[in-house]
Formats: sequence, structure tokens, C-alpha cells
Amino acid sequence: MRSTRPTVRPEDENGATTIVFRLANRTVVRFTVIRVHPTCERIGSFRVRGHAGVNRVKWRGRLNGRPLAEGTYRLLLRARGAARDVAALNLVVVHGKPLSVRELREARNANVCGRMSTVDGEATETALRGAATPPTDDSATPSGSRGKPPLAEAGGTIGRGAKTLGTRFAKAVEDSDSVHPLVWAALALSLLLLAIAAVPSERLMRVGGEALAYKRLEVALAGTAALGAALLMYLSS
Repeated sequence: MRSTRPTVRPEDENGATTIVFRLANRTVVRFTVIRVHPTCERIGSFRVRGHAGVNRVKWRGRLNGRPLAEGTYRLLLRARGAARDVAALNLVVVHGKPLSVRELREARNANVCGRMSTVDGEATETALRGAATPPTDDSATPSGSRGKPPLAEAGGTIGRGAKTLGTRFAKAVEDSDSVHPLVWAALALSLLLLAIAAVPSERLMRVGGEALAYKRLEVALAGTAALGAALLMYLSS
């Protein structure tokens, strides 16, 4: 499944994109629309009667006649009678001025839903139950489940674990002068990176940390690596 345009403009007469997909047989297919950034929520679904071969469906970024809010949306395709979603497509709904190449690339890759990258229907429902957040406007219909995104929970767990390890590490050093300064530097860096990774994406976005919001997993991995390096240097010193 692919689209002729990566973005859609619900308010623009010429702002639609065409979704292209192939079917082996004639059937009805369901498109499930999920907002994956800046919130994680199931918006709804729509059905299309498809035929064998290549199908083309024009989509304007609307659901039930109402324009969707700005954000990144994931469309999951499932044929009638199928046990799982078989294809997925990311599209960006835009209002106002066009996005730059960098902004478009970041928007298409943005995802606060964690496991939502899968096309498996069961995994999608599981992710939504644990990751849905309240809608930010009237154009979205939430799935009813609320909570923190999986990445936020993982970041919090990593942050708490890092704090505990840091406390134990500090207690184990009775004479701080005997520890190499690089050990303290690596420990401080790891705690800083893990603390940043534990901050929810929405808060980072509000304070201008868009780049960090999109790279939280990489920041968490870097913090873990720095913590490991600090422990290795301490043990070998």
C-alpha cells in the first residue's frame, strides 16, 4: 500500500492523496485510522469495496465528513474476514503553511504509540489500550482507554533504575578522591541522558525540544551505554 502524496489538506479542494493498494480478490476492506503523533488514539475507520487487482482510493484527511486535526496518522488495512491487518501507511494531515522537507520527514517518522508500527491488529489493540491519550480537539474520537505511551513508561522505568544504580554506586565509593574523574563524568552524563529520555514527548515539544522528542529512544540507549561505561571504569580502577 502506498500513497501519491505524503500529506493531505482537509480544507483544500486539491489537498487529497490517493491510496493505492492491490487485492487478490474482490472484497470489502477496512481502513483503521490511528493518530500516532502528537497523541496516540484510535480515530475511527472507514470501508471501501475493492476489486481484484490495483485499487485507488482518494482520501482527503476526513472521517465521517469532519476534517482531522494536524498530526501524523497511520492507516491500517484489513480485508473482510481477515484475522489481522495486512498493510500500513503513514500520512501527515497539514493545516496552514506547507511543511519543509525536514519537517515532513520528521512528521512521517513521529510515533508516540510505540508498538503501533506493527500492522498486526491484535498488537494494535494492545498498544491502544495501554497508550491512548485524550484528544486535543473536537475532530478526534478517542478509543476510551487512557494512559501513558509505552515509550514514556519505559523511559520512566529506565530513569528510576538509573537513579537507584546511581545511589548504590555513590554509597559504594567511600573515598571520592580515589575514583577517576572520568568515572564521575560518565555517570553524570548517563543520568542526564536517562532523565531526558524519561521526559514525555509532549513536554519536550512544549519547551522547544522537538529533536529530542523524536530521538528519545536513542537518548535512552546512549544513557545506558554511558552508565555501563562508568561501571566498567569504576570496576577496572
